[in-house]
Amino acid sequence: MRRYGIIVVFIGLILGCATWGKGRALSSYAPVGIVYVASNYDINWHGEEPAASDANYLFDNVFAKRRGEEKTKISKADELIDEADTTLRKILSDSGIAVFAEKETLINSRSYAEANINNRLEGGSVKAEGYHFINFRDKTFPGKLAQETGINSTMYVTFSFTRLMASGIGKSGTMRAQVAMTALIIDASGKTIYNKTRTVKSADKVPVSGGFYDEDELMELFRAAISDACYDFVSVFTAQGR
Repeated sequence: MRRYGIIVVFIGLILGCATWGKGRALSSYAPVGIVYVASNYDINWHGEEPAASDANYLFDNVFAKRRGEEKTKISKADELIDEADTTLRKILSDSGIAVFAEKETLINSRSYAEANINNRLEGGSVKAEGYHFINFRDKTFPGKLAQETGINSTMYVTFSFTRLMASGIGKSGTMRAQVAMTALIIDASGKTIYNKTRTVKSADKVPVSGGFYDEDELMELFRAAISDACYDFVSVFTAQGR
């Protein structure tokens, strides 16, 4: 899986300038502060709306457990999102594309505490520990944060986690994990300098039968796909960031 990440970065070396544009490198907007890392709470099938109720899935799960089957039809992202936050920060830090502010510096600032909240995200979304759903439309926030902490740009990261059938019929066969990573970066003046979604499918796949699957196996696919999505993001800036 690491090999895929390296290939993506290599491709980014070729295409990075065209994708990022001919403007300033991301390092020119450093330190960059990650405002939040969030995702959908329910991990659904790609192309399908969330189930009208989890009741049917819970009912199936209960009877599966009684039959001694360690399978599930339901997956949530509440634990996965904290890992995504850690993975993203590690890859960004190691990439050298820019200096990224410490998480505590940003979330403990007065500017962060007083920023406008996007209450609409509270329902079906989940955020990594310590973050608030700061409204990216609050144009005064980046400037206040820059004055208080020296953080010169703000980055909002949203992951979309979905399950994707790879082979088979219906919900029986094999499936992959799919991760879409949306990154929005705004400079201290409130101007958007980057806003793009990049989607990655896991290279590996796991069995699924009648919608049931091994959750630990699926989570491993998501962890690998999250890393690949982060490397994909880094590749955009690699050519200009060094």
